[in-house]
Amino acid sequence: PPRSTLFPYTTLFRSQWTFGNTNHLSAPVESFGFNFGAPGDRSDDDGVLWFDYPIVGGPSPKITIKTTPKTPRTFARHSLLLPTHDFNWIGASGFDGVTQVQLSMPKSKKKARYTVRLIFSEPELKQACVRVFSVSLNGQTVLKFLDIAALAKEPGQTIVREFKDVEIDKKLTIDLQPLTEAQPVLSGISIVQQP
Repeated sequence: PPRSTLFPYTTLFRSQWTFGNTNHLSAPVESFGFNFGAPGDRSDDDGVLWFDYPIVGGPSPKITIKTTPKTPRTFARHSLLLPTHDFNWIGASGFDGVTQVQLSMPKSKKKARYTVRLIFSEPELKQACVRVFSVSLNGQTVLKFLDIAALAKEPGQTIVREFKDVEIDKKLTIDLQPLTEAQPVLSGISIVQQP
């Protein structure tokens, strides 16, 4: 087809991803996010920089991430194909089958309180009650019987859950316990230090 025919299509499906060298950071990182399975790094409207993991778009900060299983399956869709949501570009990709994510805080020397956001999206458009799991942060259960499909107003909608006053001392461990045969999914995590 002529270029004029293709142009609206390519414009519609263009995304805003980048990467940057953050190895020069000398102070503790006070806010960051990880977007699992994403094609690069990207900032949200609050100025939080979300890094891709596994790293594919270029250098990212030296934050140690351990997962169970060691190499979870990833999924990816185009965010414009998902229901409109501020974080649908995060929900467009993620881990499928992950039961634990452990983040080591960069250059952290003392305990601090953070606001933690967890981003979820149902990648296979399963029905309610098919994929149900619980979530804990550093051993404290924060979500019981999480059913993303039941919470979504539209199939594939991104679901965000925010937790304030989470005390973190060098490490944050997120445990996801499956309660049905379908395994847990997780699209992203953001951590913002509270004043």
